[in-house]
Amino acid sequence: QIAAEAGVAEGTVFNYFSTKDDLLITMLQHLTHFDRQQLETLYSEALRSELRPLLQEQLSRSLARPQVSNEMFAAVLSEALVNADVRQDYRDQHLEPFLQRTERHIQQRIARGELRRLDAALFARIYFSATLGLGILRLLGDPLLQPGSGRIDELVDLLVDAWLDGVSPQA
Repeated sequence: QIAAEAGVAEGTVFNYFSTKDDLLITMLQHLTHFDRQQLETLYSEALRSELRPLLQEQLSRSLARPQVSNEMFAAVLSEALVNADVRQDYRDQHLEPFLQRTERHIQQRIARGELRRLDAALFARIYFSATLGLGILRLLGDPLLQPGSGRIDELVDLLVDAWLDGVSPQA
């Protein structure tokens, strides 16, 4: 299917990838959009931005302008869920570095007084799981999460407000 989409013979794909797992791991890398150095640069630059607009921009970018098709996301995610080697590689090479760097970013924001004291490791996972969960809802066809629905900005604002301000009524 990938070869057909790329307009090449199936064998040609394996000139570049020795196994299906190698191909899937490369696709996972494409889905994350950055390597470790890019991640470090992204977070270093992010510290120069105010937190609320930064979160709004990141969430909007991932929801309103998805960089990959739903079909590609579904194929790779489903394989990672059932293929232990792909799952392990993704966790070790991409997810853990992302979570660790996000955790350090949160700790830096706490040290600067921009966030209250909280467990940065847990909050990094909340951030990741919220974005992944919204991506899965979009994949499943949730009409409110489709680009062009007119509701994504509202959802982003609500989520960022909940993260930064809580959801209890203010006294």
